[in-house]
Amino acid sequence: MSNRIRSGAWRLALPAAAGLVLASQAHAASPSSIDQQKQQAFSRQSGEQAGTVESYSNGTLTYKPYQADSAQTVALDPSAPVFQGTGKITALGLQRGVDVRVHFTHAGGTARALGVEVLDGKQAAAAKAQAAVGGNRDSTTTTPLPGQPAFDKAHKEAVSKASGSQPGKVVSLRGGTLEIDPYQIAAGNARLHIAQDAPVFQGNARVSTLALQPGVDVRVYYDKAQRDVVAVDVLTPDQAENLRKAEENVPRRK
Repeated sequence: MSNRIRSGAWRLALPAAAGLVLASQAHAASPSSIDQQKQQAFSRQSGEQAGTVESYSNGTLTYKPYQADSAQTVALDPSAPVFQGTGKITALGLQRGVDVRVHFTHAGGTARALGVEVLDGKQAAAAKAQAAVGGNRDSTTTTPLPGQPAFDKAHKEAVSKASGSQPGKVVSLRGGTLEIDPYQIAAGNARLHIAQDAPVFQGNARVSTLALQPGVDVRVYYDKAQRDVVAVDVLTPDQAENLRKAEENVPRRK
């Protein structure tokens, strides 16, 4: 059940999968005013992603996207705007189980949340339905793909540009550089240039580079000459385990 905050008073919030908690004070505004505030707050966004809050603590928001199997973590300043209905609450209202849409930027090479929208029941249901078919209705985080054949074609076209690939775990993504720790024990960490709009595939959807969090298992496709990433697959646990077994004892490539 999503939170409902009434104007000018402290209210009890009822997030799903949680007990009664005290939410922050809402600041009411007219719908047109709120829309203007959202437009201004999110004007610099690189993308957006809908999901369910896992936790918010010490300026870090952890949430599970509707179209992903694993949770994601993003920096969220305590002063960042959190919109709910026609009002605003503080980030302290982002309790476990609350449905949200996270708006983020990659400015500076790292993902940072510009703000959050708390979704009501209808909004959450619509976002979940859209995610189930591989996309988010109005999101730049996930590119809708009309079925598996179209996804396979898009993936094939992206990876065909690569002259090499490397499976491993993400170490970091900052300043346009992706660092991975290869499964291949004899190999050292690989550092590759990655564009903000580089294609990243997860499940049967194309997602943003926000998915490339430290510890995530990936297969990186790259141009050997330029050391540029051309595409990335986010691996399932089974895919990661199979590739790890196949790669870990391979001698260092010359």
